[in-house]
Amino acid sequence: MFACPVCLGALHDEPAALFCAVCERRYEKVDGTIPVFAENHQNHWGWVPRETVAKVVREKAVKPWDEIMRDVLSESPGLMHQIIRRSTDEARAVGKFLLSLSPQSRVLDIGCGLGAFAVSFARTSHEVVAIDLILEHLRWIRPYSESVGTTNIVLACAGDSPHLPFAAGSFDAVVMSGVLEYVALSSPGEPRAIQQAFLLDIARILKPQGQIYIGIENRLSYRYFLGRREEHTKMRFVALLPRWLANTMHKQSRGRELRIYTHPLSGYRRLLDATGFKDMQVFYPLPKYSRIATLLPLEEGSRDSLLPAASFRVSGWVDRWRSSAFGRYFARSFVIIGQRSKSRGSLLGQLVAAAREHCTQPVLANGASWNLNRYEVRRRTGKLYLHLTASDGSRLLAKVPLDPTARQQVRASYDAMSLVHQAPGVSSETKAVVPRVFGSASVGGHEIVLEEWRPGVQVRYGGPLRGHLVSQSMRFLIGLHKETQDRVKIDDGVYTEHFQPHFDRLGRWFAAAELQALEWRISRLNGFCREQVLGADLPIVLRQGDFSLTNCLFDPRT
Repeated sequence: MFACPVCLGALHDEPAALFCAVCERRYEKVDGTIPVFAENHQNHWGWVPRETVAKVVREKAVKPWDEIMRDVLSESPGLMHQIIRRSTDEARAVGKFLLSLSPQSRVLDIGCGLGAFAVSFARTSHEVVAIDLILEHLRWIRPYSESVGTTNIVLACAGDSPHLPFAAGSFDAVVMSGVLEYVALSSPGEPRAIQQAFLLDIARILKPQGQIYIGIENRLSYRYFLGRREEHTKMRFVALLPRWLANTMHKQSRGRELRIYTHPLSGYRRLLDATGFKDMQVFYPLPKYSRIATLLPLEEGSRDSLLPAASFRVSGWVDRWRSSAFGRYFARSFVIIGQRSKSRGSLLGQLVAAAREHCTQPVLANGASWNLNRYEVRRRTGKLYLHLTASDGSRLLAKVPLDPTARQQVRASYDAMSLVHQAPGVSSETKAVVPRVFGSASVGGHEIVLEEWRPGVQVRYGGPLRGHLVSQSMRFLIGLHKETQDRVKIDDGVYTEHFQPHFDRLGRWFAAAELQALEWRISRLNGFCREQVLGADLPIVLRQGDFSLTNCLFDPRT
């Protein structure tokens, strides 16, 4: 797989290095496994300090990951945001469902950072190669990925050489989130020409039907017209000026040439077209490509590839406005999928097609059309939601979990709702509140479930209406508890299985000093809960599901 990044010759694997017999260059391996191809790998401007990474690497053999993180965060509480956002937040990689991937796919993550993309792709791909110019990022990813059970990630320090260090046709997909704009920093020459050469090199290492994923800002973002500072230069209006004038201002203000290049959508289209990626799909990510909550397709081709036999109908005047010419010209950022030839449908399309085959809703099972109204990511719960409308007017909600915890929750909730509608003792009033389930499917390690969509009641926080809604909700939950009681009694074993884990998780992300002060209170709360439930009849939904106020009654956004 690896090739010399200078002459593209084959590399011979040695115990402590990779050796090129053609140009006789030797590339050392750090920690025995990470080959270093980058010339400037000693430079450090990463998200986690060097000394912190060294501590993690040193202690990974003797301590579990949670314990190491507790120590790290007790010493540097300010790191929590970076670690959660750039390492553990796999929702950052939700755009992978727009690619045509399978369990046999090999993916390259360029500029992998702390590993959120790499780990997410590794869960359902054959192999992920993660490269970064910052060696400490790679040394961080190794213990983290092992702690979450992903052992199929290959790491390499690379990115500033004449070529990417891989043989031709090595990958099914290449991912670049927040990378393309920076590539001219490592090479002399005109920035756009360097970007074009970089994309040509990516085309070289992709298979014939391989795809490229690009997350990047829009040079004509509406925010810049409102006076917001450009994300990379931190200067106002510089992105809107002609290149020569922007370069002059940047030299006067920063003392160096402007080499971080973003483009408008037309510029990205020309760039990809010139490098062979003639088949393009473009999406408008809200709020931005690095923190996706909603994806709006900007082209008809994108809509066709998103879901089979579905049309995208944006709901709400704001979304219609954004997905029209405004999105194409003035979006804050883009998610772009490029390929040289037509490939099979997206992973999301494959999931929805499989779910449709197993759907128990008569209208959809008979081949009726449907509309995709919203493509929504719930970062807090780790789920992708698809809001669908069938041709008969019925509305469905498709859930796609993004990580193992979300997968367990989605499956448990699905089983619980099935049980409620099947249980003979549950009243029709209760069943009318609980959504019905319409089938589920699995493709390449990903799952999708279909359930009935029920409208909620939007209320403001506070006021008599809120109090009325809470009292109604409590009456419903009490009734649900009584109507679904099983003959199983809650004993020590049941309590340990269903209740104790919640209290154990309370202390996972607390700093050591904070945890010491909280342990007594957590212990008292645990004891109180135990006294209240021991000996009670066990509700069916507790054994089979994770019913709660958020996934049973309330929309967290309102």
